[in-house]
Amino acid sequence: MKVIIITPAGKRSLSGNRATATRWRGILRRLGCRARLATEWDGGDADVMVALHAWRSADSVAAFREAWPRKPLIVALAGTDLYRFIHSHRARTMRSLELACRLVALHDL
Repeated sequence: MKVIIITPAGKRSLSGNRATATRWRGILRRLGCRARLATEWDGGDADVMVALHAWRSADSVAAFREAWPRKPLIVALAGTDLYRFIHSHRARTMRSLELACRLVALHDL
């Protein structure tokens, strides 16, 4: 299975988004998937997309869903999605949530 993990954090970033994406890539590879990281979707083929950060990855989420309406698309909400962007940029953030097959929240609240 080919998995594309979208994270807004670049290769040199030390952010939580990059750490989570790198960790998930390792887990998926150990499970036998061909997982890769990108800061945005380049149109390449994938069996599933996992997008970290609903607001910052919204363009990739929308493009993937348009290109592949039936493929699985998972959106992981970041803390700033929950505390800031769902309020300040509601339409864009909510659009990512609506396009997702599944949502992941890595927060106890």
